[in-house]
Amino acid sequence: MFSRLIPRRCFKVWYLLVVVYQSFCLFRYHQVADGTGASQFMNAWASACKGLPLSSIRHDRAALMPRDQPTPTFDHIEYVIPLPKPDAEVTSNNRPVATKKIRFSFDMVKKIQSKAVKENDERGFPTYSTFESLTGHLWRCITKARGLSGDIETRTTIICDVRRRLTPSISEDYYGNAIFRSCARTLVTQLTEEPLSYAAGVVHASIKRLDNDYIRSAIDYIEHRRQNTASFGRPLSTVLSPDLKVTSWLQMPLYKLDFGWGTPVYAGPSYVPFEGLIILNTSHTQDGSVDAILTLFEDDMAKFENICFEVPN
Repeated sequence: MFSRLIPRRCFKVWYLLVVVYQSFCLFRYHQVADGTGASQFMNAWASACKGLPLSSIRHDRAALMPRDQPTPTFDHIEYVIPLPKPDAEVTSNNRPVATKKIRFSFDMVKKIQSKAVKENDERGFPTYSTFESLTGHLWRCITKARGLSGDIETRTTIICDVRRRLTPSISEDYYGNAIFRSCARTLVTQLTEEPLSYAAGVVHASIKRLDNDYIRSAIDYIEHRRQNTASFGRPLSTVLSPDLKVTSWLQMPLYKLDFGWGTPVYAGPSYVPFEGLIILNTSHTQDGSVDAILTLFEDDMAKFENICFEVPN
């Protein structure tokens, strides 16, 4: 229903911002700013509406510039798009896609995290964050719901804010795009047969890999690709299966926004353009619950809903 808020016409000019009053819909160009930047913008907008002073921001992009001679030092698989299966688009063309918001209560989130951490303690490994544990759980459940099996590789691309990962770190008041990808990958058999801690561990390792050296290499890699490739980016595919893409809005205070008439009852995407995307967001209940907004084929979604709250003891 939220897709109705987006004007259905071809823009002759691509606007940086489109606002539709009634429910309150934003359309923004992601290359201008990431989620943190969008949050800064909306906070400033809300403050302006209430006559409050605005916080200062920085636009200096120097910290994210490539070296004079871009020299990647790592293999950046997160920016290499896997070749689609020959029959993937054909078999999926007639399958309707569903977008749903699945709420994981505070108790359920802690149960999932505790399960991953307990299994890790038994192996002597480090603990995992809420994001890592829940992402691992969703990855396993969705893979099972999709009916995948065997030695098929499955990837989860995770969108990471690197402001605090660079040396020196980027100031928190930086307005721009400071997100990079990490790629967690494994085989379907391992993901579904190993315990939850395995999936959380694969996610954890992929995020931990994003240190200063890796990010600097990624910047050079992107610049090198930009200079040598006419079109750089994901092909226009609407299906990610057997893969996923996960982004976290958990640090964005969307439900604390107040333009003068109170806080929102829903804050989230109006439209999800492809199968296999997960957005983790705080719940409007503000009690520690997490909303997983995800898009799957309808028949896979039904299977997912039947198993997503099952956490083995």
